[in-house]
Amino acid sequence: MSRIVPTKNQSISLFPVFNILICTLGVLIFIFSTMGVFSLGMDINYKFNIPLPAGGKNEKRPVPLTWDGKSLVLLSSGSEVIFPINIGVIDTYKKTYDYLDSRIMDTPLSDSIQQAISQKEHMYFLVFVRPSGFHNFNDIKTYIQSKGLDVGYEPVKQVGNIKVEYK
Repeated sequence: MSRIVPTKNQSISLFPVFNILICTLGVLIFIFSTMGVFSLGMDINYKFNIPLPAGGKNEKRPVPLTWDGKSLVLLSSGSEVIFPINIGVIDTYKKTYDYLDSRIMDTPLSDSIQQAISQKEHMYFLVFVRPSGFHNFNDIKTYIQSKGLDVGYEPVKQVGNIKVEYK
């Protein structure tokens, strides 16, 4: 049987072992950082605390809605009104308002609008606008204002749940 005779010039290099160790460590750091980013970015919840009116003359209570360019969601009931036609391409405001009226008719949103009209000194609409709805939000805003109601708005991110609490 042959034997290897060690010589003084022969040495053992641990460089390949260190390379494997560093690559493994790099992959683990990548995996953990990716998991951290996904856990922070998913399930975004927006919580808005709105103070209840103290009973003063000019204090109003908001009716919260979300607008994403294609649908209005009444947050208090979760009911959604979908607009299949892009309202930004309708020729005139009158045609736009007629279209919006036809889609909103007989929905909980219609009931909220009627209630707000009868109590316009005490109610206003607060619209949470997603980025996909900025291009035609002005049509929604002027529609609500055409009913004689006040409108406020708050931009929010495209994804995420909105929760409104009255305190």
